[in-house]
Amino acid sequence: MFILRKYVLYLLFVTLFISECSVTHNPRIQKVKEVLPQEFLPIGHRGTRVFAPENTMSAFRFAAKLGAGFELDTMECKSGELIVIHDYTLERTTNGKGKVSDFTLQELKQLEAGSYFIPIFQKKLSEMSIEEIRLNAKKGFLFSKKFKGNIDKMTKEEVLSLDVSNFLVSEFKGEKIPTLEEVLNEFGGKVPIDIEIKSEKSGESAIQVGTKVAKLVTEKKLENKVFITSFNPYVLEAVKQTNPNILRGQIYSSFEDAELAYYKKVILRNLYLNSKAEPDILAMGRELVNENYVKEMHSYGYKLYPWTVNDPKEMEEFIRYGVDGIISDRVDLVIDVYNKIKGSPK
Repeated sequence: MFILRKYVLYLLFVTLFISECSVTHNPRIQKVKEVLPQEFLPIGHRGTRVFAPENTMSAFRFAAKLGAGFELDTMECKSGELIVIHDYTLERTTNGKGKVSDFTLQELKQLEAGSYFIPIFQKKLSEMSIEEIRLNAKKGFLFSKKFKGNIDKMTKEEVLSLDVSNFLVSEFKGEKIPTLEEVLNEFGGKVPIDIEIKSEKSGESAIQVGTKVAKLVTEKKLENKVFITSFNPYVLEAVKQTNPNILRGQIYSSFEDAELAYYKKVILRNLYLNSKAEPDILAMGRELVNENYVKEMHSYGYKLYPWTVNDPKEMEEFIRYGVDGIISDRVDLVIDVYNKIKGSPK
């Protein structure tokens, strides 16, 4: 009975909310075309996280080498700097332990963010066919200068038996957590960058991070070279208030597995806070994408970048629907699939 009453209250709240705040659609179509003129934009998720440690300079260099854009995650550390990392804790992608927010930049720079990736890479390599290994080798994604073999004559078993020093992954040892400023200094204006703002805390803390990111982009004079995204519409509102010239992208999904109250899921996946964020770009979870959905959102003027699409068949399907780009761990495959269907991205 309690659960039913709670559910009814949620529905009542959502009904009242929607009646007060109908969905608005005001993407700046011409502005988006100026900043993102590409007919189709491949976007590397956290760089190129199959071939290099995610959210590192090496991963971003891979994406830039491919001619793709890339997505990154940024948040504040204890001393206030904006650093590039996905998790709120350090264990998964560094040799550190604890919360990112408990460490200063100086302390974070002492950590190593590359060695963890070696076993991940080896697993990914074992899942590739020998044909895919050869293709990626020719693209320069796999082998270090130490490798002297002839990949065209090697079996998969022979490749997998090689010492790790034969692979580029061995060169990532010692990789550091970058700051957002370091990334913008090297790549700003050279490739499209999707800056996703993260904040462990909601409310004013998250809004402050949004403001700080927008100020840094403004300081670097990159308003027309990057776009800022977030799941939090109030963060995007802060970006809008700080510098309205910066493109804003709303990230959302079905939120089926998210630890959110039901009414929040309804509000977020249906874009009922669009009047706050006023996004120019939509980055939706792949599960929401179908031909009719793409047509509907295009009719409002949005560019659409679904995430995280790693299956080539799904990539092909979405490209045929007409999405404007794809965010993927395998941005190299996105490019290959697009070229197969339509030719080189314009």
